[in-house]
Amino acid sequence: QVQEKKEKKQRPAQTIQKNGKNLERQIAKLEKEIEKQEAQISEYDEKIQAAATDYLELAKLMNEKEEAQAELDTLYAEWEERSAMLEE
Repeated sequence: QVQEKKEKKQRPAQTIQKNGKNLERQIAKLEKEIEKQEAQISEYDEKIQAAATDYLELAKLMNEKEEAQAELDTLYAEWEERSAMLEE
């Protein structure tokens, strides 16, 4: 019974360690996604400048950029949440 108690005490630490590794992987994945999203937004900025005289194209690109920015904001929020969890 003493052995079982020792094993039970060790399990939470092991679980935290596994969760920590999992969080680190999730954070790394989010960082890659954030980088891609930022590059996409930069591309929209270039396309918007090129389409400055085409109102329809400009409106379309602006809407797409807004959607991409919203996605980036969501990714940043997820990244911040997971980073805070990792620090705990």
